[in-house]
Parts: sequence; C-alpha cells; structure tokens
Amino acid sequence: MNIGSKIKKLRIDRQMTQEQLAEKLHVTRNAISKWETDKGIPNIDSLIELTKIFNTSLDSLFSNEEIALITLENKENIEYAKNLVYSIILVAVYALIGILIPHYSFKYDPTSGIVVFVILLPLSYTLLGIISVLIKVRWPYVVISSALALTPIYIYFDSLATIGLGFWGIVYLILYYASYFILSGIIKSSMIKSNPVRLKKYFLITSLVIT
Repeated sequence: MNIGSKIKKLRIDRQMTQEQLAEKLHVTRNAISKWETDKGIPNIDSLIELTKIFNTSLDSLFSNEEIALITLENKENIEYAKNLVYSIILVAVYALIGILIPHYSFKYDPTSGIVVFVILLPLSYTLLGIISVLIKVRWPYVVISSALALTPIYIYFDSLATIGLGFWGIVYLILYYASYFILSGIIKSSMIKSNPVRLKKYFLITSLVIT
C-alpha cells in the first residue's frame, strides 16, 4: 500500500472527510486530495500531526523507505523554494548594481567612466558571482536570473543620451558567470581535501574584505 492509500484508509476508518482532516492539519482540502492520489506528499510537520490525529506512530504509519522518500522530496521542495527566492533577489541585486553604480558615479563625477566600467562594475559582478556560490544558488537559477536582470539595465542605459552600455553588459555577464563557475569548481575539487564549511567561510571573508 502506498503513502496516499494509507492516509486515505486511516481517514476513512475514522469516518473523517477530507475537509475535516484538512481543518485539523491546517491545510487545504486540495492538499489532502493530492496526498491521497499520490500527486503530492505531506511535509514533516504534517506527518507528525497525522500520527497524533490517527493516534499512531510514524514507524507504524510509514515504512523506513517511505519516510526516506518523504524526507528527500521535502528537502527538494525546500531547495526549490530557496533557489526561487534567491533568484528573485539575484535579479534585483544584479540589476541594481548595473544601474545604481553608474547612476551615482556619473551624477557626482561625470568623468568617472573608466572607473565605473573598468573597475567598479567588473569587481561588483565578480563578487556577486562569488556570493552566489557561497549561498548555494544552483547554476540554472543563476543563468536565468542574470539574463533577466540585463533587461532593466539596458533599458536604463538606452534612456541616457550621453552614456552607452553596448557590449560591456555582455562582458560583465561573462565575468559573473566565470567567477561563479570557477569558484564552484574550486569548492567541489577542494571538498575532498578540505573542510567545506571552513572553505566557504574563507571565501566569504575574502569577498567582504575586497568589498
């Protein structure tokens, strides 16, 4: 018997409707329906509540393999949600770097073009690439987010009559990708010989010092 069938049987044995079980678990009836048809699985908190409602233990309710499956899938869902949030933040940060640094630099010093395009922006995007690795953003999210962030940056520069971004935007994007993928490779190759936590702290401190 699979996970969904077990939940359905226990609910029916106790003469509970999906709405009643959903109310006790503080979830929607649709969530219960998905669990019972194996289109979704409950999270760990809901599992614990299920054992209380049905007056049983987690071990008797599910096998070790099922608990491992639920734990793994919940971990993947959490990882997906985390990367999605980081992606939204990344779009904003990437765009703000490309807009605010030139805006305020040229506002207070119209002759600061070389400093902005050759020093400040390359350094900022390199550091952003390093930080993206340290907070464990997966590469598909990094690629999509940074590509999306180029749109507001180019719109901003197109609105200026005296400053053009041109191919520099692609150069910064390549720098960002390079710092991300190079550091990712270094960390992966060094994890075998070094303490990964210490290694990440080292890179984070280095990034902050450079900043």
